[in-house]
Amino acid sequence: RLLEMSAGLANKKTIGISKLPKGEFPSNIHILKGASTDEATMSRGIGAKVGARKSGKLFSDLTIQTLPKFKDVQASHRHELFKAKLKACCFICNFKDEKADVDLKEQKKNTLLELVDYLNADNTVFNTGVFKSLMVTVNANLFRTLGCGSPQQKSPTLDPDEDEPNLEEAWPHYQVVYELLLRFIMNHEMDPADIRGHLDETFILKMLELFNSEDPRERDYLKTILHRIYGRFMPMRDFIRKSIMNFFLKIAFEYEENNGISELLEILCAIINGFKSPLKDSHIFFLEKALLPLHKVSNLSVFHTQLQN
Repeated sequence: RLLEMSAGLANKKTIGISKLPKGEFPSNIHILKGASTDEATMSRGIGAKVGARKSGKLFSDLTIQTLPKFKDVQASHRHELFKAKLKACCFICNFKDEKADVDLKEQKKNTLLELVDYLNADNTVFNTGVFKSLMVTVNANLFRTLGCGSPQQKSPTLDPDEDEPNLEEAWPHYQVVYELLLRFIMNHEMDPADIRGHLDETFILKMLELFNSEDPRERDYLKTILHRIYGRFMPMRDFIRKSIMNFFLKIAFEYEENNGISELLEILCAIINGFKSPLKDSHIFFLEKALLPLHKVSNLSVFHTQLQN
C-alpha cells in the first residue's frame, strides 16, 4: 500500500510540472539560464564586489590619485585603505629631474603624511597585517645603492665641521617613511614576537649599509631606529652587536671610509652603558677586535669624540 501511494504521488508531481505553461517554472525552482543579460551581469558585478571585500582587495584597483580619504570610507574598511595607500607609495618618483613626476611627488608626500596623521587617530592600525605592508613600502623606498664605484674611487668621508653634506633630494618622502617605521617599532601595541618575523637579519644588514648616506638627517633616523630595535628585540641584540663589529672591521682593515661611524659609535655608547660588571668575554672581544683598531684609521678626527666616549 505504501509503495502504491508513493508511486501515485510521484505521478502527480510529474503531471503537475508537465502541465505548466511553456517557459514557466514552479516558484521553488530557480533557473539561472533564463535570466536576462542585464540581470546576469548585475549578479556577477555584485559577486565580484563581495569577493573583493572578503579577500581584502576592496581598493586594489585604485591608484594613489584615486584612493579616497579615510573619512570617506566606513571604519571597517580603513585598515584595508591604509594598506592600499602604503602599496601605492611604493612607486618611486624621479627626483633627478625636477620636471618629472611633479604631481606624483606632491601626491605621494601628502599620502604619506595622511598615513602618519591616521596613526595618531586610530591605535588599532598597529597590527601585524599592516606592519607587513609597511615593510614592503620601506624596502621599496629606503633600501637602495648609495653612490657608485669602488671604495678607492669614492670621495673622502665628509667632515661635519667643514664640508657641506649632499642632502637627499627624495628626503621629503624618505623622512615620512622613516617616521612610519619608527612609530610602529616604538608602539607597545605591537607584539615584538610578531614584528620579529619581518625584522630579520637581512633587514638589519640593509640598514647598516644606509649609514653611509651623506645626509645627516637620514643617519639620525637610522641611529634612532636601530637603537630602538636593539632595545625592544632582545633576541636580535647579539646579531646587531656582531654586525656592527663586522662593520667596524671593514672600516679598520679595508675601506677606512664611511659616513656613519659616528652614529654607530653613539649607539654603542648607549649599549655599553648598560653592560654590567664583570664584562662578558664577548664584550671584551668586541673592544679589542673592533673598537681599538679604529684608532689607526686615517680619518680618525671625524669620529674621535664619539670613540673616546
